Amino acid sequence: LGRVFSRHAMDASAISALAAQMLGDQTVPNWQHSKVSRFAERVWPIAVATALRAHPWRFLDSIAVLPPKPEPARPTDTDPLALALAIVKWQAEMERHLAIYPYCYVLPTDLIRLQSVMVDGRSAPFEWVDGKYIRVRYGTPTIEYSANRSDPETWPEWFVDLMIANMASRMAYFITNSQSTADEAKKDFRVLLRDAKGVHGSEQESPILEVDSPTLDARGY
Repeated sequence: LGRVFSRHAMDASAISALAAQMLGDQTVPNWQHSKVSRFAERVWPIAVATALRAHPWRFLDSIAVLPPKPEPARPTDTDPLALALAIVKWQAEMERHLAIYPYCYVLPTDLIRLQSVMVDGRSAPFEWVDGKYIRVRYGTPTIEYSANRSDPETWPEWFVDLMIANMASRMAYFITNSQSTADEAKKDFRVLLRDAKGVHGSEQESPILEVDSPTLDARGY
């Protein structure tokens, strides 16, 4: 892709419209009311989730000191049976504080890839809990992770180019009704993705944990 268009402060609609224009779509002047625009809106969340998770991109690198998870309050239900069941559940939860990993901490809500868990400057063993927490043996953990930066205004120019190619690969058949054009668009995207991985990836290629996306297509690139 050549940088013919400005890549500053682009949103999902502008990126999708550029991808459509590359494929010869003639509805760009009336983009917001076109069938292509509605199709792009449907595939955009999948395209973003796939691209962000395709590699440990450096621009997603983040660091966080985790806050502790509040201890569960003792149940106070007025129904005797409900209270008894709640107390059993509460006791089981409290007993976990005496297990191998007694300290529970809250993970960032924007985490998509966990790179490292450190306590006192050293790598620390941990237990993954419910996709929202981690437990450690001691201390307050600091994590390195990839953040879910889904807002195009936070993306570097090269990632905008990658997303234009990504969207073109997903819209090509819908716009052109040509399998060969669709195959070529997918090939172009894979080439850009491969090149980007070689230039813009983090040093740590193998994350210790990845978080699934509810919108991520299982057939993603």
